[in-house]
Amino acid sequence: MFRTLRWLISLPFQILGYVFFLGALVTGSLSIWRMIQDENAAGMQLGDLWFRLSPETLQLAQPAVQRYLHPAIWDPGILTFLLLPSWLGLIILAALCLLIGQLIYRVR
Repeated sequence: MFRTLRWLISLPFQILGYVFFLGALVTGSLSIWRMIQDENAAGMQLGDLWFRLSPETLQLAQPAVQRYLHPAIWDPGILTFLLLPSWLGLIILAALCLLIGQLIYRVR
């Protein structure tokens, strides 16, 4: 019974991890394609990708983190992460989600 419960709790983390990994493959492929087409093209940063997908949440996340947690968490912490290339940031997020899912699911 507990194994099934752990599996159900770890399932969203595993799904999210695979979605992030698929997103990393797509954004990495698009970055390579753009660089082949135009030598001056630069890869997209994770913050730019977040802004293109949902600008409202990015604009709400910054003041929320700075006001309710601590300003140092946003700058330099999260800001440094948002300046990474999108494929690298998504791979890091995928690895973290898959690791959390495995830590929840594994037998102790």
